[in-house]
Order: sequence, then structure tokens, then C-alpha cells
Amino acid sequence: MEDGYQVIESRLPVMVSVVKEINEPRMPSLKGKMKARKAAVTVWTAEDIELDPKETGLDASPTMVQRIFTPERRGGGRVLEGETPEMVNELVGELEKANLI
Repeated sequence: MEDGYQVIESRLPVMVSVVKEINEPRMPSLKGKMKARKAAVTVWTAEDIELDPKETGLDASPTMVQRIFTPERRGGGRVLEGETPEMVNELVGELEKANLI
């Protein structure tokens, strides 16, 4: 909702509809900007919420980045031209030659 949220409980199946503007961000009003400027932002650490440091951050991550790189550009390739049925036949022929189908 524009001024907050509403919790609704329902049995399944259920249908929910929204207005088309649901994904468009609203511009804050001057009053809202001033209120946001004065708002205090609370920052909690793992200790503040009594979390084991080994259960957060990199130590708890199931994945690790090994390396970051830009892949080399591969050359080659072909652009098929013509009518759709001709291009389909040519593509199928090339895939058969390469034993891909």
C-alpha cells in the first residue's frame, strides 16, 4: 500500500492482482526527503544480534570466488541468411555434420 503494508492470510490457491504501476518507483515528496535526512540508521553487527561470526560473511558462504576474468573473444560463427525454412534446413545440416544431433 502507498502508506505501509497489509498482511492478508488466505487458503491456496489464491489470486493476487496489482496495478500496472507496481514496479515504478515513486518520487519522494519534499517532506519525505526531509524526514529521511533526519532519520537515524541503526547498524547492527553480528555481535549485536548474537550471531557466531563463522555463520556470517565469507566464512559462512557456500561458494568462494576463485578468480575473476574477462573471457577471450572467440572468432568464427556464421550468420544464416534467407527464408526461414531454408535457414532451418541449413542449420540442421550443419548440426548433423558436427554430430550434435
